[in-house]
Amino acid sequence: MEGREVRALKCPMCDADFLAKDILDGDGIVTCPACSRQFSVNDVLHKSKEEIIEEMRTKVEESKIELEHEKMRHEFAKEEKETQEKEVHVFMKSGFRILLIVSGIISALFCATAFHGGKILAGLTTLLMVGCFSTSYLMGVNFIPEWRKNFRIIPAIIGYLLFIIANEFYHM
Repeated sequence: MEGREVRALKCPMCDADFLAKDILDGDGIVTCPACSRQFSVNDVLHKSKEEIIEEMRTKVEESKIELEHEKMRHEFAKEEKETQEKEVHVFMKSGFRILLIVSGIISALFCATAFHGGKILAGLTTLLMVGCFSTSYLMGVNFIPEWRKNFRIIPAIIGYLLFIIANEFYHM
C-alpha cells in the first residue's frame, strides 16, 4: 500500500461515514448512506476518490466502445441481409431460374422413364440431375447458403454434364 492512505469507514465519493456493521456483514459490498452508491469493501478501505472515479470512467468508456461495436455488428448484419434479399429478388426474375425449373422437370420425367424402362444407371444418373438442379435452385433462393457468390451455377453445370452420361446409360 505504498503511497495510499487507508480510508476506513468513509465513502470514497462523498466522505460520508459508513456504519461498521455494513462493512463487517460479510457480503463484501457496502452502500453509502448519503449518496447510495455501492462499493466493495476493498474500495472503501484502500482506494482514493480519484482512483474510483478513474475506474468508473474506464468502465463507462469500455461500455461505450462495446456498444459501438454491437451497433456496427448490427448494421453489418442488416446490410448483409438486404444484399441477400436483393440477390434472391434478382434470381427470382432471372431466366436462369426458369431454366432450372424446366431442367428439373425434364430430368424428373427422364428419371421416371428410365426406371420404368429398367435402365437403373440412367435412372440414378437422372436422379442426380434432379438433385443438382434442385440444389442450384435452392441456392438461388438462399435456402442453401452459397460458399461463394453465384456458386449455384456449379451444380447446374454438373446437372447438364450428367445429362450426357445419362443419355449414354439410357442407350446401353
